Amino acid sequence: MMKKLYVFPLLIFSVLFVFSLSSGEVKEALKTPGSFFPEESFDFGKVVDGTQITHDFKVLNRGPAPLVVKRVKTG
Repeated sequence: MMKKLYVFPLLIFSVLFVFSLSSGEVKEALKTPGSFFPEESFDFGKVVDGTQITHDFKVLNRGPAPLVVKRVKTG
């Protein structure tokens, strides 16, 4: 008799969980950005010490959610 008391709430919870996964809100929340770098590295070649040089890297978002760049680290 005690097992039946545990099985029924577990069954109800499982059904509700599966139903919530099929809803649009949950699917929208699971969408993530997809960063893509067409050029992952760049060779500056020989540079005279003290010369300031720059290079712009493109970052593309190929995912359905906004891409937020929080930190950039040079190598």
